[in-house]
Amino acid sequence: MATTASKKFDILDVNLAIPMGVAIDAHLGNLRASLSDHFELKALESTREKMLRAHIICVGTEFPSIAELEQAIRQLAGVEDFPWQRFGGVPVCETATVQF
Repeated sequence: MATTASKKFDILDVNLAIPMGVAIDAHLGNLRASLSDHFELKALESTREKMLRAHIICVGTEFPSIAELEQAIRQLAGVEDFPWQRFGGVPVCETATVQF
């Protein structure tokens, strides 16, 4: 079994905070626009009021760590506009989230 250090990641698993007074669909639309063609956004489930679990999926690039993947996403979607709690990342060609 490969260790986390030897895996590459292309999906960031997050708990996305939805600002008060903002519709979930509108906030997701704004995040999608910020990510442009570099990343896709897949809403998974509401975890509690104004929180939504989501996958942010990289298109065409793999990252050697979850932290580097998140850093690349943060260059497009700043923490001030799109706060989230990171659960972990999903390795390339896998479906389960690796937490750290």
